[in-house]
Amino acid sequence: MEKKNGEDKNYPAEYAHLGRKVAATKERIQQLDQQIQSVPQNSKPAPRLQPPGFTQPRYFNRERTIGSIEQQKADLKADTFTQVEQEVREADAKTARQVRDVARESLYPNPFKRMDAKEKNSYHSKPKDMERSQDYMDTMFKASKTEPKKEEQTKADTKPISMSMRFSQSLSYSKVGEKTDKSPDRGKDMERD
Repeated sequence: MEKKNGEDKNYPAEYAHLGRKVAATKERIQQLDQQIQSVPQNSKPAPRLQPPGFTQPRYFNRERTIGSIEQQKADLKADTFTQVEQEVREADAKTARQVRDVARESLYPNPFKRMDAKEKNSYHSKPKDMERSQDYMDTMFKASKTEPKKEEQTKADTKPISMSMRFSQSLSYSKVGEKTDKSPDRGKDMERD
């Protein structure tokens, strides 16, 4: 993505303010990531003077703090993407799709787009959460569109058969299989005649 004066070139001119809004959100997300990195370890009880009537200190829980920061990140991304969708609601379909796609790729980057085929295949059988699974399948779907189809290659390699040969082959092929005179087994719950 090319940038000029801090604005993203993939956004149309009338939606450049959305590019700035998404960039500000990404900057805030980076700040939250730095906060996650600097969260201290869990605190443990330590002997100290605690006279009666004074409150007990609460112990620090690292997982709870990280969870709340992750929730802030998710809420921030969702709010920004909702604002983008609100802004492009009245735009024409092509422009709205372009703006939404650029915003989605900025806020929710697909890590599988930067991987080569070998790395992608290593993730094939591993369990993934819903978001990662959708990213993986989206990347694989786009890759399958760009790959040449195998059927077309095999058809190009085979020689065409003349019409008379095809007709004689169709006469020798019997579509009717052997029918057995067995009546189908009735289930226990079916009514009898």
